[in-house]
Amino acid sequence: MKKVFKLLSVFLLSAAVSLTSCEGPVGPQGDQGSQGAQGPQGGQGIAGAVGPAGAIGTQGTAGTNGTNGKDGNANVTSKEVSVSPADWKQVQIAGIGTNTSSTWGGVLVSDAMITADKTVQAFVKLGTKWQALPIEFIKDGDGSKEYMSFGYQTGSVQFNYRQVALNGTRTYAPTNSVDVKYITIQQTFGQAMQNAGVNMRNYNEVVDYINTHGGQL
Repeated sequence: MKKVFKLLSVFLLSAAVSLTSCEGPVGPQGDQGSQGAQGPQGGQGIAGAVGPAGAIGTQGTAGTNGTNGKDGNANVTSKEVSVSPADWKQVQIAGIGTNTSSTWGGVLVSDAMITADKTVQAFVKLGTKWQALPIEFIKDGDGSKEYMSFGYQTGSVQFNYRQVALNGTRTYAPTNSVDVKYITIQQTFGQAMQNAGVNMRNYNEVVDYINTHGGQL
């Protein structure tokens, strides 16, 4: 029995030595592998919600007031009118000291500024200059005569036109548009202009006097 136990002990010891001597030492760490390819980019995320509106800023300070304009002359007003050929209508103009009348082309312009205490000076533009009405103009070439005049009453002014050919044929409208201007002047102011020697038929003299006496034309 003792012999069997001794043999068994020798066998177990030999087995233990054999198992222990089979495990080798830990080897060195291997080289790091190359980096793998980058994966595909992910899709764009959903946009975030719009944030609330910011508060309204405070109102800025008011700018400074502009300087007052120059006061006009209440005694004087002016108006410029462009009259086309179609605007002229045939009218009857009363004769001087007779019961007869003559036919003219006429254009009536209403104006509430023409009152009983006002006088009116009217001008027509010939080229670049204003010429006082009434005016007579002889045309080169056919020798026909053009006449233009005006008249006024409370609330309106009327411009009159007529052309007379050498053979007596009459025309009651010009072939082109005509620019006219009239100046309404308070009578006492107009008298002061004449007393100062202003030629009321000279447009430049009239305008210069008005502009240097509180007006602006």
